[in-house]
This record gives sequence, structure tokens and C-alpha cells, in this order.
Amino acid sequence: MKRSTRMEKLADINLGHENAALAALASARAAYEKQEQQLQQLKVYREDYRNQLSERMSGSTSAQVIRDFQYFFSSLDDAIAQQSLEVDKAAAELEKVERNWLDRRQEVKKFNRAADNLRQREAADMERQAQIESDELSNSNFLLRNRGTGISLN
Repeated sequence: MKRSTRMEKLADINLGHENAALAALASARAAYEKQEQQLQQLKVYREDYRNQLSERMSGSTSAQVIRDFQYFFSSLDDAIAQQSLEVDKAAAELEKVERNWLDRRQEVKKFNRAADNLRQREAADMERQAQIESDELSNSNFLLRNRGTGISLN
């Protein structure tokens, strides 16, 4: 088996690794986007409740209702802080998985480049060998034709 063929097989194996890394990247990106979307929903939710509180504050509102809103906002702010941490974790994971995919992609490119170089060398070697054989055949034919005439190459 030619070296270029073996190198192509290694490139194919690495391509499988790259494809797996790409699938992991897609999954990590989806997880990040889901976490980010949940964070945005919490922020929208908080803003809606702030608007409701403002509307109630324009009228007569009891102290208990205001305390309930404050407690609710405190809980909501804690949830937003927690979700922000989840978004940060998902972003870090996404970055790690993306680096892994890029590394796998570089490996495939290296193996493909090496296989191409080997194929070019093998083709050049085959051409050189064919030329040598052609020259030898030409010389042999020349010697056979000129054997009877007494012409020598020396």
C-alpha cells in the first residue's frame, strides 16, 4: 500500500474526529443559546414586574404589596445572577469545544496536505521510473538495431 494511501486513511479517520467535534460544537452552541435565552426571559420578566409596580405605585398601594414586590424582585435578581453564571459556564464550554473543533480541523488539513505531498512525490517517482525504463528500452533497441552495423555508443 502506498504511503499516500495510508496517509489518506489517517486523514479520513481524523475527518471523523472533526465531524464528531463539529457535532459537539453545535450542541454546545445550542446549550449556550438556550441559557442566554433563559437569562433574557428573566430580564424581560423583571422589567414587566417593575412596570406593574410602577403602575400600582401611582395609585394607593399597601405596604404589604410593596414588600411582596420587593421580595419577589430580590428572588428574581438572585435567579438572574444564577442564570448569568450558567450563561458564563456555557460560554466557557462553547469556547473550549470550539477550540477542540478547530484543532481537529487543523489535523485533518495537515494529513490532507501530507497525503497530497506524498501523492505528488509518488507521481514524480513513477514518472522518473517510467522515463528510466523508456530510456533503457530505447538504448536496448538502438543496440539491437546497430549490432549488425558495427556502430557502438563508445
